[in-house]
Amino acid sequence: MTQVTAASANRGPALKSAAARARRAAAAFGGQPTTTVNHTHDQLNRDAAIAAASGYDGSGSLTSDGTRTFSYAAENRLRAVTGGLASVSLDYAPWGRLAKTATGGTVTYFRHDGPALAAETNGAGAVLRSYLADLGTDQYVMWFEGSGADTQPRWFEQDRQGSVVSTSDAAGTVTP
Repeated sequence: MTQVTAASANRGPALKSAAARARRAAAAFGGQPTTTVNHTHDQLNRDAAIAAASGYDGSGSLTSDGTRTFSYAAENRLRAVTGGLASVSLDYAPWGRLAKTATGGTVTYFRHDGPALAAETNGAGAVLRSYLADLGTDQYVMWFEGSGADTQPRWFEQDRQGSVVSTSDAAGTVTP
């Protein structure tokens, strides 16, 4: 099991700035794509072809993309996706946070500590991931993949605006 200390949990800018800069440079935008796909959008910035086929509901939510169908709860929260590779259902806690997803035979529960996501567990209650939140809403410093002796720390790599642009593990491997 990986020992986590205050220094390793906060190893962000101060302790790994040179390594982080090198990883971000490797994951940086490499230029224009070699192919482009042009889409026409309507006045509401919706894909015009999908809008013409009634792919949006009255509140502007996507209901179909031609392959999958999306359904929403009264609060306009995504409830289910059918079609495509696998169907997914989503359930929410009374305060609006995602509480559960189910796809095929796999169920994932999202456990919160107040407004912050604390952990993801499977249907048997085993911890899949746990999160270390920062002071801001929906801002996380790192997460731990797995539980027990197999716990692996992972860090969120952010750009200067605070957007997560990649993740890294204890070995320094970056995943965009």
